[in-house]
Amino acid sequence: MGTGKELGRLLKEVNSPNLRGVWDPGNAVMLNEVPYPDGYLAVKGLFPHMHIKDARKNAQTGKIEWAPVGGGAIDFKGQFQALRKDNYRGTMSLETHYKRADGNKVESTRESLEGLLKVM
Repeated sequence: MGTGKELGRLLKEVNSPNLRGVWDPGNAVMLNEVPYPDGYLAVKGLFPHMHIKDARKNAQTGKIEWAPVGGGAIDFKGQFQALRKDNYRGTMSLETHYKRADGNKVESTRESLEGLLKVM
């Protein structure tokens, strides 16, 4: 787990075309980074794969928790617009960290997929 700024700094310091990272805006939120645009700008052009999941601050506890894609703090509409503008040709995977209160993993994943399709 790391922020975009951490990943970007590491990849730029190593400065090898053979080392690339995975951009994970959900992990960035968990570490109190604004994933888009802040984290993304630090890793732009340095990753061939991106993880898709969302997170938000729980109003009652103040803790950051996983949320269905589109239901959290990540500006996925802006992120996807930037990826198109920057001609991103890598891959993405939907991560299923979010779990509904009833614990139903299939329906939790379905909520995230539906949210992803809405923001795309």
